This record gives sequence, structure tokens and C-alpha cells, in this order.
Amino acid sequence: MFFLGDHGPRFGKETKTTFGRNEANNPFLYVTVPKPLRKSWMFKVLKEKEYELITPHDIHATLKDILEEQPYSNFNDTAYKSFLPASRGSSLLRDFEAGVERNCKTLPIPFQYCICQYEKVPLE
Repeated sequence: MFFLGDHGPRFGKETKTTFGRNEANNPFLYVTVPKPLRKSWMFKVLKEKEYELITPHDIHATLKDILEEQPYSNFNDTAYKSFLPASRGSSLLRDFEAGVERNCKTLPIPFQYCICQYEKVPLE
């Protein structure tokens, strides 16, 4: 089961803090796995992604994977799969693309919503 928001708080004093600004662009995502599946590979794969940068495109790809792809392998396929052109994301039930860092430069995240900590250098 997936619970998610579209954005964090947009108003109030917490939005003036670094934490608040990051929360505004990093919406809530909570995934719960049914108890019978918590000892399965699926739980392990999801747990490995706990601290990864996840996009709404990844949620879309995961739902497509659950509905259209995984049933053919009895939910046992963890190999990376591109979901283009239907989705620009990666399924959370599969390995992410090898050799590709997950950050705002490599994922479809507009710079104004990026929570990655890039050094900002003033232009002269």
C-alpha cells in the first residue's frame, strides 16, 4: 500500500527553515508491505531503497510494474527494466539502472524542486 503527498508544507514559519524548504519539495511517501510479504525479496528490495531519491515517476513505474509486468514472473523479476515511453521512472521492485546516480541531474526533477545539496556559485 502506498500513501503519498504531492508536496510538503507551502506556508507557515517552518517553510522559512532549511528543513521546511526541503520538506516542501520532498513530499511524504509511506509504503507498507503486507505481513505475509515482509519476509520476501520484495520487502528487501524496497528496504534497500529507503534512503534513495524517489520521484513520482518511480511510483508510476512501480504501479505499472505491479499491474503489467510482475504478474508474468510471479513477482520475482528484480532486473532493471525501462518503462519508457509510458513512464520516466524506475520500479521500486527492481534494481535501479546500473551506473546511474539518482540525483536531480539524472532524474526528471526540475531544478527549482531539487533537494540535492549542490554548491551554488554566484555568476559575475
